[in-house]
Amino acid sequence: AIELMKESLRRLGYKSGSDQIYFKYCSTFDSTPQGNIGPCLDFLVNVTGDDLPVVVPAFPDNCRTQYCGYLFVSGKLLSETHMANHPLTPMRDSSVIRLLESQCQRPCELVRLEDLRRGALRKRFEQNPNVGASLVIDAITNSDIQIIAESVSQRTLVSGGSALAQWYPKIGDSTRIVAEASANDEGL
Repeated sequence: AIELMKESLRRLGYKSGSDQIYFKYCSTFDSTPQGNIGPCLDFLVNVTGDDLPVVVPAFPDNCRTQYCGYLFVSGKLLSETHMANHPLTPMRDSSVIRLLESQCQRPCELVRLEDLRRGALRKRFEQNPNVGASLVIDAITNSDIQIIAESVSQRTLVSGGSALAQWYPKIGDSTRIVAEASANDEGL
């Protein structure tokens, strides 16, 4: 998976410092204990230099939510659904933090739902923008996803399900578009 990412970044002309990488994975966080989500996230941290990536698998419209760091599908813990016995990626643990820390070289830090709603994510980026943890963020509604999208739109590395990416056209420009517009405004 990492080799495919390297090739994709090369073909897309990735520009470090001005482009945002959005690493999309399934809202049920399909992965084995060895990876591939964690190793790919570690690789992307090294590529971007963004040492505080967000992890947002929730997709409320598809009944995939995260609360207290645990993934739920239609109100049931992920490990209690059909995904527990998936033939390729059996999901027997619903804790995103445990799943990710078993695969990554970095610790995880939970951003609880009530803290997200009080503005803690933006404050976290302002206080210590790069401190070596993956931020696992609770979300149970589209309003929560919107708060996250508005907070991370200018970050260089974002990871999550497609629910988060769906908010980008609604909230405005991403990092690359802003960088290009700034260069054009200056006559460059």
